[in-house]
Amino acid sequence: MKSQPRALVACCECGNLQVLVDFVARCGLKPKIAKSTSEAISILGKESVCIAFCQDDLPCGGFKPVLKAAQKFDVPVVISSRLDDSQRYLESMQLGAFDFICLPYYYPEVAALATAVPHRPAGQPATSSAVNVSVA
Repeated sequence: MKSQPRALVACCECGNLQVLVDFVARCGLKPKIAKSTSEAISILGKESVCIAFCQDDLPCGGFKPVLKAAQKFDVPVVISSRLDDSQRYLESMQLGAFDFICLPYYYPEVAALATAVPHRPAGQPATSSAVNVSVA
């Protein structure tokens, strides 16, 4: 039996988290939830995920360490923000984000992003063996 591909959902706001988890599940991905930067990095180091959705102001470090860790595993990261801020967008893209979306989440946009990346099956080894990213 084929394992369901996984997606990291790194968000600390209950309402937005649940919406995104529901949208990701509707796309056929198994959500792996992180409510802080350190939890997100831990999941990236232990789980095989095909895409990550990360809140820009994630507690305990924000999105930058998550982006850095995800790059080690070749995981595309979509940054989400409550603010429609062109500077934050540019910064995210320059640091290697796959995309940047603003709240509220819109299912067709999440679905397009979730299906735009190859779905690595659960259990498939990551492309790197270790992550050493400090959370400042």
